[in-house]
Amino acid sequence: MDTPQPITIRLAFIEADPQQPDPAGVDALGRAAFNALRGQGYAVQPAYTGAKGIGALYDVAIQAAQVTYENRELLTTLVERATEILLVLVALRKERGKSDESVPAEITITIDNRSVTIQPEEVESDQALLERLLQEHPDLPQAVTPAGQVTITTRVQG
Repeated sequence: MDTPQPITIRLAFIEADPQQPDPAGVDALGRAAFNALRGQGYAVQPAYTGAKGIGALYDVAIQAAQVTYENRELLTTLVERATEILLVLVALRKERGKSDESVPAEITITIDNRSVTIQPEEVESDQALLERLLQEHPDLPQAVTPAGQVTITTRVQG
């Protein structure tokens, strides 16, 4: 019988242009994402690294079946959950883009030190994201582990 194993996805909001910082905009978008994800039932907690100038950081706990299956299935599960979070960010972009508020400008997803950067409008489906990751990192299915780090970094444009 499979027991749920928590996996954490780190969600980071940083300045799109460090030369023109907008800490209030970064913080506001981070709080909006926090509230939207919580509203959808995710367990979201603020994260702290002790470093200054990081922006807004949150840890999103997700459940995945006990890892008794192959790495490819784990990767698929991680990408599915990451896509759900990305779709929340895309919805916030559409909502906030109608006003003068800060919006996600670029999103980087990193799984076990392998990254791909996308524009919010490129988030179509978990399958499309998986294909993009595998295109840029064909070794990812062999490298992914349950203890690996998953990070979604959102560059915020004011």
